[in-house]
Amino acid sequence: MANSGKKPVNLEALSQTPEKMGQFREASDALEAAALIRSIRETAGISQAELARRLRISQGRMSIIEKGDGPNGPTYAMLKRVARACGVTLDAGIHGEAGSDIKEHLQRGVGNY
Repeated sequence: MANSGKKPVNLEALSQTPEKMGQFREASDALEAAALIRSIRETAGISQAELARRLRISQGRMSIIEKGDGPNGPTYAMLKRVARACGVTLDAGIHGEAGSDIKEHLQRGVGNY
């Protein structure tokens, strides 16, 4: 098997410090967002090239986005653009103790842009 140039991940070493654990979580979030974008596109039944055309970006850039590459992976703004381009809406859920307070705050119109 050819070496892709990527270093193997030592999961035990990642959990040694809070900083390294935070880096691992951020990478996991980026991959999750990338998988969501790919899933939205595939569910819409369009090719990566077609989605790139709709977003007015290159197919190569679309590939990078779907891989979760980059310093932070796909942004929330990109998730929303992809959803619109695929004819769906993106609803973010807020959960936890403060979740109902935040939802109430948003329903009053504060924070709506």
